[in-house]
Amino acid sequence: MPARKARGSVSHLPIRDVKEHLPKEDDNVPYTNNLNQFMNMHNIDQKKMAEALVCDYSTISKHRKGQSPIGWDVAQMYSKYFIYEYDLMIDAFTLLTGKNYPEDTLHYNTLEPGQITILGQFLNQAKCVKFFQHSQNRIYLTSTMYNHYIFKNAEDWGLNALIYVEGNHTEPFKNIDTFYYDDYQYWVFLKSPIVHNHVHAKALRNLSICKIKGEDIILAGALYEKPKRNSQAPTVYELADPYFGLETSFLPTAINTDAIELDWATPVLSIITNPSASGINLEENGAEK
Repeated sequence: MPARKARGSVSHLPIRDVKEHLPKEDDNVPYTNNLNQFMNMHNIDQKKMAEALVCDYSTISKHRKGQSPIGWDVAQMYSKYFIYEYDLMIDAFTLLTGKNYPEDTLHYNTLEPGQITILGQFLNQAKCVKFFQHSQNRIYLTSTMYNHYIFKNAEDWGLNALIYVEGNHTEPFKNIDTFYYDDYQYWVFLKSPIVHNHVHAKALRNLSICKIKGEDIILAGALYEKPKRNSQAPTVYELADPYFGLETSFLPTAINTDAIELDWATPVLSIITNPSASGINLEENGAEK
């Protein structure tokens, strides 16, 4: 990897300040529709297309104008038509449309290359999660392919990432100049449990990121709910090492993780290994490095 422009060192935020630095959504996204663009670009006759697909002319019009959503079955039908009739290799994924928000009046392309903000890192040697101070430029994971949830509406879904720093062979992230993203793994997780302070149902029995109640401590491990002694007892959890039998532990020995209360817990949805082989890049404020 070539060297990247230095941006200074990265400090970490107290837990109470993390929410203020989570990504904000941009409401000024222009409307796009790939079906309409492809048909205009290649002069595809809508009447001929409707006859070949045995569907209403008006249905295709609604899809092109974003007045009706294009689901997976219909996207596959259009894709096959382009391939068989015009030798155009148009991926069905690129034709999917839907509403980002209930109040939207149009259906947008839902799978376009996008970005996932990296909020912090899991430091294996320190055995804890540290969120970044985002007063400087943000860093993102991007991809030209539809893998690891990296597409345009990933931010609307509330997906973020952590850098997994193993420690023996890799150093914690400090600045762009000294960071080679190929040497690291990345954990993709949901942001909403952090914002709303709750334990996500899918965090149980999975590798999860968990904040201990009332403390500025965030740990990672396999999460289990402990049986209650009675209905009035608080809900407590056990955190265990996710990879049993390995010498490397995720959990600090100084903290009892067998019966803990949590402010929130969010599941790790995917772990990205060997990112460049998957077409995944690291970008800073939208400019590839």
